[in-house]
Formats: sequence, structure tokens, C-alpha cells
Amino acid sequence: MFYNGTSYHPRLNTDGTKAWYLTWGGLKPDYGRGLAVDATGAIYCVGYTNSSGAGGNDLVVLRFFSNGTKAGQTTWGGSNNDYYFRRQ
Repeated sequence: MFYNGTSYHPRLNTDGTKAWYLTWGGLKPDYGRGLAVDATGAIYCVGYTNSSGAGGNDLVVLRFFSNGTKAGQTTWGGSNNDYYFRRQ
């Protein structure tokens, strides 16, 4: 989910109520394009950022602990625009 270029990810309880949410983004547009959860409950978000990285849009992968605390971030790309597209 996105709001003004900020990535917004709620975590819901089994009854559909919001347990917590996390946001990620900077002063420029940043977009999440995919989410995955591993066996430990860690959350991975992949997308692109214009707020950090080498310049332009860069691929970004973020990892969050199961409680929503950010565990790490990695960006890839050069001075031009680089995007992530999901492969089916």
C-alpha cells in the first residue's frame, strides 16, 4: 500500500483488526512492490527508492523483524533509474 510515495504495510490480527503497521520512505518517492514472510516471521519488502541509493530510482530490499522493527536495508543501482519487476 502506498501513500504519497511512502510504503505503508499494516499487520493484521486473524480477526482483521490492525496489530501494527510500518512505513518506509524518505523525502522523495519510494515504492514497495512485493512482500514476503519467512518461517521466522521476518518480513521482506522489495521495490525501489528515490530517497537513498546511488541516484535516480534504485532497487531496494528491506527486512523487518516480525514485530515491525527494521532489521536491514540494501540498495542496488547506478546513477540512472533502476527498477524491480516481479518475475512470474
